[in-house]
Amino acid sequence: MSDTEEPKKKKARLEKTEEKDQEYVQKTLLEQLNQLQKVLTTILAEARQNAEECIEEFVSDKVRKMGTMIGHYFNAFQTLNVMSRRDIDEEVAKVCHDQSIQVAAEDLFQAEDEWNSFLEETDAKMNPLCKDNTKDLKEGSHGPCDLKVIDVQTERKVSIQDLLTSTSTIFILLRHFA
Repeated sequence: MSDTEEPKKKKARLEKTEEKDQEYVQKTLLEQLNQLQKVLTTILAEARQNAEECIEEFVSDKVRKMGTMIGHYFNAFQTLNVMSRRDIDEEVAKVCHDQSIQVAAEDLFQAEDEWNSFLEETDAKMNPLCKDNTKDLKEGSHGPCDLKVIDVQTERKVSIQDLLTSTSTIFILLRHFA
C-alpha cells in the first residue's frame, strides 16, 4: 500500500462511531429533558398542594423542597456536559429535526413557565403591596425606597431608604424563600 492511499475501513468505522456518538448524545438529551420535566412537575404539584393548605407554612418551611431542583439541573448539566440552561437550548437546536426532542424541550419549557408563574403568584399572595411597587422596575430605575426589609444585623424592619444613608452605599438585597 502506498502512502497516498487511505484505508477505507478506518473511515467507515469512524463514520459509524460518529453516528453512534450522535445517537447517544440525542438519546441522553431526550432522557435528561424528560427527567427534568417529570421531576419539576412532581415537585411543583406538591408545592401547590402545600401552598393551598397553608401558604405561610409553605413559604416558611416547605418551599425548601423546591430547591432540590437545583441538584436535578446540576446533574443534567453534568450529564449533558453543559454549563447553563441556555446551553441545553443550544443542544436542542442542534437536533431540531428530532421531533421527540423538540416535544420534550417544549414540555420542559412549559413546566418551567408554570413553576415561575406559581412562584410569582405565591410572592404576590405573601406581599400584595410589593407587586404594585415593583411592576415598573427595570435595571437602572429607582426602586421603592419606602419598601420595608429586615436588617439581618438587628433583625428589625427598616425601609430601604434608611439603609441608603450616603451616595456611596453598597446595598445587596438577597431575596429568596429559603
